[in-house]
Amino acid sequence: MYKTFENEAKKILSKMTLREKIGQLHQISITPYCNDMDKLRQVIRNGEVGSLILDASATAGNDPQGHVNIDAYNELQKIAVEESKLGIPMILGRDVIHGHRTVYPLPLASVAAFNDELLEKCYRNIAVEALADGVRWTFSPMLDLCRDPRWGRIVEGPGEDPYVGAAMARACVRGFQGENLLEGKGIAACAKHYIGYGAAEGGRDYFRTEISDTTLYNYFIPAFRAAIQEGVATVMSSFNDINGVPVTGSRKYLTEILREKLGFDGFVVSDWGAVAQLQHMGFAESHKECAEKAINAGVDLDMCDYCFINNLESLVEEGKVSIETIDTAVVRILCVKLALGLFEHPYGEKKEYDKEQHLKDARELATESMVLLKNNGVLPLSKDSKIALAGPFVKERRSLLGTWTLDGMEEETPCFYEAMKEVLIDGQLFCQDNSGVFDNSVAIATKADVVVLALGESYLATGERNSVADISLPKPQ
Repeated sequence: MYKTFENEAKKILSKMTLREKIGQLHQISITPYCNDMDKLRQVIRNGEVGSLILDASATAGNDPQGHVNIDAYNELQKIAVEESKLGIPMILGRDVIHGHRTVYPLPLASVAAFNDELLEKCYRNIAVEALADGVRWTFSPMLDLCRDPRWGRIVEGPGEDPYVGAAMARACVRGFQGENLLEGKGIAACAKHYIGYGAAEGGRDYFRTEISDTTLYNYFIPAFRAAIQEGVATVMSSFNDINGVPVTGSRKYLTEILREKLGFDGFVVSDWGAVAQLQHMGFAESHKECAEKAINAGVDLDMCDYCFINNLESLVEEGKVSIETIDTAVVRILCVKLALGLFEHPYGEKKEYDKEQHLKDARELATESMVLLKNNGVLPLSKDSKIALAGPFVKERRSLLGTWTLDGMEEETPCFYEAMKEVLIDGQLFCQDNSGVFDNSVAIATKADVVVLALGESYLATGERNSVADISLPKPQ
């Protein structure tokens, strides 16, 4: 798919210096340059930046993030397009995981709907909203098969079943990218984290894994194969090792399996800092060796750790990395940029979209993803029931959006109390907003026919770097 743009990409490549080529393999965050924006403008002007990640941190899912600013991004893109020697546009990526302005259920919940058509429609909505804010690339879908619910990131993926994972991959990639990226109606998707990240021992994030080839091919690869068959533009290499070998430094996984066996022809981006992490994992002795091993393994774009931009020139001079390897990586990245139509339409364009319809679709997906475990005749509630509402989530807003929600608005999110108040008449709802121990809840309950407990998990207790030892409700709840 992306190889159809190779000839055009090679024409651009032929005009590039080695430094400019390496610049295309370098992704940065704006955050380190906030106090020196002139420096940022200059490195872009020099052709030393191939991509901007519009996140402020590696754990953007739970860290405070600024909202997208299309005018600021267009200003930086203009420097790349109009002031650099070759005018190569940057590809702007952001963690648009399960929603942008409209937030949809977390992926683990969404797949429980078993409605691929609706899932595709919702991810099409997500792409439309992100595109309207200048985002051209998302680091989603996450396709990590996981069987240990203690792992904090299990909520971001399809769970434990390879068939469900493959179905999710197809729906999300089709939704994000549309029929043809050149039409300018979709954004590039990224299948992550390739591969085995969800098998971390003990459910501990960033931990080691032991995966046999039989398990790898039958359980972990199917979702990625499905994403590749749908034409996913990019793949992200994972943090973990497999049987002692880090994936980000493994030619077996990134070249022999991903490209030669599965037929992937987009580009591979490392996870944030995953190249430099090869040193911490004892796989390399320096950042220079990290760069050597990662690019020779098959990583094309280095996310935010500066290993490529600081070391590839000398590695080429020393003969440890061939110029052909550099050229191959550059062409892959240029092909995706060409497929996105970035050279013709580099700037973000604010567009209107049907917000009400997107909310309806989100509600439908949420409704279909709910699972009723036990009823015993309690539901449905009578319309004239007196209801006691209690618990720490009675008036909670932010956690209803879940982890990895960068652009959803907490202040626009109705809480349980507000939503129930809308459908009940005066005198029917008794509310105890108690975020700690339910000291008054029994007294409230005696006035009611039924008690609704608003319990849940804080968004800060799940997602990346938030593994737990015990998945039961917290003791106060």
